[in-house]
Amino acid sequence: MEEAGFSSVFTAILLIVGSSIGGFLIVYVAIIGYSRWTNRASESDYVAHLHGLKREDIEDESLEKAKWLCGVCRFANIKENESCMLCETKRGILLDVFASDPSPTDAHVIQYEQLNSLQAGAVPRKQWHRGIDIAGRAFWKATDVVVGPNYVIESEYACAEMNLVINQLTDASAGKTLQGELLPLWWFRQLKTLVDLNFSLKYAWLLGQISSLHMKYAQLKVYRDKIFDESLCILLHMEPENLCTLTRVTMLGESGVDAGGIQREWYTVLTIAIFEPARGLFVLENKKENAYFLNPNSAIDYGRDHLLCFQAVGRLLGRAILDGQVLPFRLCLPLFKAILGTPLSMEDVRHIDEATYNSLVYLQD
Repeated sequence: MEEAGFSSVFTAILLIVGSSIGGFLIVYVAIIGYSRWTNRASESDYVAHLHGLKREDIEDESLEKAKWLCGVCRFANIKENESCMLCETKRGILLDVFASDPSPTDAHVIQYEQLNSLQAGAVPRKQWHRGIDIAGRAFWKATDVVVGPNYVIESEYACAEMNLVINQLTDASAGKTLQGELLPLWWFRQLKTLVDLNFSLKYAWLLGQISSLHMKYAQLKVYRDKIFDESLCILLHMEPENLCTLTRVTMLGESGVDAGGIQREWYTVLTIAIFEPARGLFVLENKKENAYFLNPNSAIDYGRDHLLCFQAVGRLLGRAILDGQVLPFRLCLPLFKAILGTPLSMEDVRHIDEATYNSLVYLQD
């Protein structure tokens, strides 16, 4: 039963990745996931300080110079904030691995073991990135000291379907997608220009990519009391030409024209329905971080169509990015890393089950 559960999780990851819209969108999903969701929309809006700015303003590097870097997660914060927007670390606190960087002389240095779960989840944000050598070969580069061994989830065979395995980390995995497809060289060149940018500049780049698509609209019509079944059915059966489109929603039986509010409500209500514990698709593995993981027993708890639901969730993630919607949930850090194909280690167990992680550390020592 346990082996079947892991197989189900790997298959669900593959379906979510395959259903999302483009690699750069998945990266954006990961960035979203590091921001903590609360019940108040204003607190969950991690780009609130960018609202009202035009794209050319966001791209103004002089604005970045006025920001301060968090000493734990290296997120660039506006000067008015005394705590990091991402991990809530107070200004002036510095993780020991960054102590050699230019920093204020009065900085308070802390050890990794002193981090809380929110801080520990934000630290790996820039831990790994892909690169290419002069011969055009891909490799993984760690931005700081990494404690191994490290692993990667990948397809066992090139372009294999439903066949993910956990392997020891190799540079070869940096040149492939989670589905086993080789990444083109131009992708690495594009990545090189983005990897060192602060979040605001990456966000501006993403806006430029989306605006250049000249997207049309897809009209979705659903009943509120059937929003889960009808919405997922529509997402699953969309024609390919309608996948990369903006969304307009009509709640059948209700008055109102979608000027943005109905769309936002549809995303919120549908997402809450997807993550209902009784639904059996996701489980709240980390209550401290309020983060969800795929339910390894979804085939039993939801039913035989559970994988189709995960495929629809992947398409929902892609649409949310195109529509600029922040979804009211947070996935476990290891799940994001698995979706991205980023290296994993024992440290990631901490974000799923801290008691198990502590036991493993005890056995290791």
